Amino acid sequence: MTIHSRASLRSYKEYPRIRAGLRLYCLKGLWTVVLVILLLFSGQIPGCAIEKAKVAVFIFKPSTEIYDRIMAGVKATFLEVGYRENRSLLFDYYEARQNESQAIRLVEKIKAGNYDLVMSLGTRSTQILQENDVVEVPVLFSGVFDPVHAGIVPSLDGSQSNYAGSSHRQEFSKQFTYFLEVVPSVKRLGIIYRHGEVNSLVQVVEVQSVKDSLGITEVLLSPAKDAEDLERATLEIVDKVDAIYLPADILVSSSAALRIREVAITRKIPVFSALVDPTKYGALISTYTDLYVLGKQVGRMAVRIIYGVDPGSMPIEFQQVPNVVVNREAAEFLDISIPESMEDKITGVIGKYLVISTGELGP
Repeated sequence: MTIHSRASLRSYKEYPRIRAGLRLYCLKGLWTVVLVILLLFSGQIPGCAIEKAKVAVFIFKPSTEIYDRIMAGVKATFLEVGYRENRSLLFDYYEARQNESQAIRLVEKIKAGNYDLVMSLGTRSTQILQENDVVEVPVLFSGVFDPVHAGIVPSLDGSQSNYAGSSHRQEFSKQFTYFLEVVPSVKRLGIIYRHGEVNSLVQVVEVQSVKDSLGITEVLLSPAKDAEDLERATLEIVDKVDAIYLPADILVSSSAALRIREVAITRKIPVFSALVDPTKYGALISTYTDLYVLGKQVGRMAVRIIYGVDPGSMPIEFQQVPNVVVNREAAEFLDISIPESMEDKITGVIGKYLVISTGELGP
C-alpha cells in the first residue's frame, strides 16, 4: 500500500484510503473519528480500520514497573483510536522469567499464534526473538536502552527488517544543557557508575565524545562495585569536580543514591541524573524519559504498523521533550536559585521525597 506524504494530499476525492478511513465502522464516537482523520492526513496510518488486533507481548525478565508503565501508555493509545481490550484488542502475554529454554518454547508459540504484532519488552527479549527467527510478523520493541549497541538494529534510522522500536535513553548533551541552566560553568565533571555495567559504559563513552563541545574540560570516572562501594566512589572524586553525573544505572538510581548524597551535598557539590529516583534522594535535577509518555508513542507506532506501515522504515523513537524534575530542598541547601528560564521546562518538583507532577507523568 502506498503511503502518501502530507504534501501530496490534495483533495478528499483523490485518495480512497481517506474515504475508507472516514467510514471506520468499528470506531465509535466523534472524538475518535476526528483523531483518526488527523492521523490519516498526517500520514501516521495509511489504511482503513482493522476490526480486531491480536498482539503478543514477550517478556524475558520478570515484569517490572518499567514494563508496566510502557504497556499502560501503549494501551492508552489503542483506546484513543477506538480499540477496546478483550473485545477488538487482544493481548497475550508470554513471560519466560529469565529461563532461556522456556523463552524458546514461548517464541515457538508466538510464531504459531497468527499475531498482527509482537511487542517485545526489554533488550534480551528482543534479542531472543531475533535469534529464533521471528521474521514473519512485525516486532515492536521497547524498554531497550541502546538498540544499536545491543545489535538489534543497524542504526537509529530504522531496521530495514520487520523490527521497529523505541529507546528510553536521553542524550547527554540535552541533559547537560538543562543542568547548565541551573548550575552554569561546570568544567570538571565526575561520573559515578556501576563497574562493568554495559549501558553505563555506553553513557560514559557518550559523555567523553561530546565533552569538548559542551565546555567540559575534564571527566573523572569513579566506578563502584556495589551499593556498599558507592561512598568510596564518591569520596574519590567529590573534592576534584564541580558537579557529579549519575547515568541511567540501577545501582546509582536506587536508595543507595543516599550514600552519594550524604557525601556530595554536604560538600556543596551538585548532582544530576539521567533517572528520577536519585533526585528523590537528594540529587539536584533529573532529566529523564517518562516511560508512560514513551509508551504512548510506542502505541502510535503499533497502530501504524497494524494499519500497514513497514516497521523497517520507522526510525527508533525517543521521548523528544524529556521530563525535568528538580529537588528544591537540595537547591536551597546548595544556595542555588532555579532560574525563570527553567520554570516552564520543569515537569515535577520534589519536596520531602515527594514528586508533585506539573506535566504528563502518566498513571
